[in-house]
Amino acid sequence: MTFTLTGPNSTALFYIGQTYIVPQHVWSTISGDLTKFTNDKNPVGTGPYKLRSFSPDLIIYDVNPSYWGSQPAVKHIYVYLRRRIS
Repeated sequence: MTFTLTGPNSTALFYIGQTYIVPQHVWSTISGDLTKFTNDKNPVGTGPYKLRSFSPDLIIYDVNPSYWGSQPAVKHIYVYLRRRIS
């Protein structure tokens, strides 16, 4: 995909980053207000890791076996989230 801008635009990546790629089999099941669609329960990606699970306390990523590039040496990533206590 190539984006050609008519001139310099420092916000272009922000706006392009707000565009989501959603597979047809997911998109075809959506009804109602399409502007409120979020694919946050089963996100799709093409990077080296896939989301296994998430909760308010822990996010777990596993290696994506379908990743087109070389496989990462780290097989699992655990992100522990701490809540700020005031």
